[in-house]
Amino acid sequence: MAAVTETIGGQLLVLGLFFRWACVALLFTMVVAAVSHLAQGEGFGDYSHAVESGIVFLGLTFIGPGKFSIDQTLFPPRRRLF
Repeated sequence: MAAVTETIGGQLLVLGLFFRWACVALLFTMVVAAVSHLAQGEGFGDYSHAVESGIVFLGLTFIGPGKFSIDQTLFPPRRRLF
C-alpha cells in the first residue's frame, strides 16, 4: 500500500490533481513509516527521512495547489461576496 500511495500520490502532486488528498495520503504513509521505525528501536538517522517528508507533506496540505495546477482549472476557488 505504501508503494502504491507513493507512486500515485507523487504523480498526483506533480500534476496538481487532487493535491490535498494526495498530501494527506502521503503524510499518513510517512507517519506510519516513522512509527514503525521507532517501534523497532532504530535511531534518528533511520526514521529522519520519514519525519522530514511528513513535515513537507503537512506544509503542502496547508499551502494547497498552485495557480497552474489541474485542481485550479477543474475546481476554481469560490468567489467571496465581501
